[in-house]
Amino acid sequence: MSGSVLPELTAQVITPAGARRILALTQQSGCRSDPVDMDHARRLADDMTCGAWDDANPAPIALCSHGAVIRG
Repeated sequence: MSGSVLPELTAQVITPAGARRILALTQQSGCRSDPVDMDHARRLADDMTCGAWDDANPAPIALCSHGAVIRG
């Protein structure tokens, strides 16, 4: 769509290191109005680290322009 203000949707694989970086940006940016569920984030990171992550069932997230999580 020409002239659209909506961002392009992309799919990315986020590594445990990438998840740590995104969570740090989220905590610093203040773009997310509700608190991050760190227990859930740790469970996802643990699953990825030990190979229990299922690539066929991704967890979608939305990022702001700073790269911080605003939803997910």
